[in-house]
This record gives sequence, C-alpha cells and structure tokens, in this order.
Amino acid sequence: MSATQDVILGRPKAEWTPTRDAYLVELFIDQHNFGRTAYNEFKNEMIRSVTRDFNKKFGMNLEESQVKNRYNVMKKDYGVVKTLLTRTGFGWDESRQMVVADDKVWDSYIAVKCEARPFR
Repeated sequence: MSATQDVILGRPKAEWTPTRDAYLVELFIDQHNFGRTAYNEFKNEMIRSVTRDFNKKFGMNLEESQVKNRYNVMKKDYGVVKTLLTRTGFGWDESRQMVVADDKVWDSYIAVKCEARPFR
C-alpha cells in the first residue's frame, strides 16, 4: 500500500526499522510462548495485545491490520532466507546478520527466483 493510500484510509504510515522489527518479533515470540496461537496463526486477541504494546513502546498509533501485515511480510521474508540457506553456495554472515554468496551464485539464483533480490 502506498503512502497516499495510507493517507486516504486515514491511518498513519507504518515506518519499519530494524529496531521496531526486532521488538515486534520479540512480542510475537512472547505471545507464542504464552500459548496464544491457534493452528500456527495468531489469535485476534494476541494481535490486539501486540499492537497495543508496540504502539505504547514507540508512541505510535498503528492499526492491528498494519501489525498483522508486517508479520506476514516478515514471515514471507523468513521463508526466502530459509530457502537460500539450504542452497549450495549460500551462507550466513553472523556479524552482518545477512545471507552471503559469490556474485555468480546470486546472479544465477536471482535469475530464477527474483524474490531473493532484496537479500543480496
């Protein structure tokens, strides 16, 4: 959704940073550990709780749908990274917290799987 669409809908634009993402993940993990998931999905009460806690910490006013959308984006990204790490030639750089590979490996993989491009 574009910034213009967010203004039209009357909600603040969600600006995601690594710090905010990390805290959001922490909140989701806590909710999972408290048993607030069903069939590997989060319950509505859990999304409300995470949204409330997230907004309180960062002084924001995001809607539940924005938090849930970010969760879905992170879940998709996790799947891409997990797949990359099973492929020959890819590795994980712990200090930079990123997937690494030679240019040739990246080029041939991205030619087939363009969704991996942002992780290069």
